[in-house]
Amino acid sequence: MDEIAQYHIKRWKALAEANALFTRPFFDLTAAEAPGRLDPEGRLGDLAGKNVLCLAGGGGRQSALLGFVNGLSTGAAYGLVRSQLDDLPVPLAGIVVGLTAMAASDLPLVAARASNPKTWGVSGWLADLIPHLIYGFVTVATYEALAE
Repeated sequence: MDEIAQYHIKRWKALAEANALFTRPFFDLTAAEAPGRLDPEGRLGDLAGKNVLCLAGGGGRQSALLGFVNGLSTGAAYGLVRSQLDDLPVPLAGIVVGLTAMAASDLPLVAARASNPKTWGVSGWLADLIPHLIYGFVTVATYEALAE
């Protein structure tokens, strides 16, 4: 197993221990409880008597690709607008870039009603916020170092 796979396993375990959204297995979920947990708005209709395969998005390959695209796009956008923001302090720029990346990853989930931030709790929010802020600070610091 390479170090990237090891990192993902470690990160997924940390998110699961923090009880982050979509990291909780539903081993004890009964057929009667399933519709309320998996489709609370009833979008899938009546599933009685049907076999349903639930594929998790969290930790899947597509989430890594979308994270890469988000990070690349946010970093590129920062590079394009930074010259217009000379008065913006570097620490504040790091926060703005991190929060922008966070919004770019979270808002589509909310818009699609795939996630509800009201249910995340403090640990879920921190598990989302901290890596995005780290990304923001590293992106800004790298840009500033290369721009000198």
